[in-house]
Amino acid sequence: HAAMIADMFSDLSDARIISILSAWINHYKGDENNNPVTFKQISEMTGFDMPVIENCMNELIINNWVMKVYSPETQEPQFQLFFGRLLMPILLLFKTIACDMKPGK
Repeated sequence: HAAMIADMFSDLSDARIISILSAWINHYKGDENNNPVTFKQISEMTGFDMPVIENCMNELIINNWVMKVYSPETQEPQFQLFFGRLLMPILLLFKTIACDMKPGK
C-alpha cells in the first residue's frame, strides 16, 4: 500500500494537476452526472494552454485518475473523472496508519 500511496501523492504534488482536478470537481458540483469534458472545457476551467492540459491529462490517464472517451457527435477526445480515485490516497493513508504501523514508531 505504501507504494500506491506514494504514487498517488506524487500525482497530487503537481500544482497543475491539483488545479485541473479542483476545477473539474467544482465543475461537477451539484451535478450527479459524470459527463465527459473536452480539452477546451478544461482550458476554460483552468486557464491552462493546450500543451499543459494534454501533458497533465496523459499523466492522469496513465495513473487511472481519468478515462478517455470519444463522442460520436464531436469526434474529439473527452475525459471522465474517476471520482472514487480521489478518495483512495486518503483511505490508503488511513489504512496504513491504522493497520500497518506499529505503536511507538
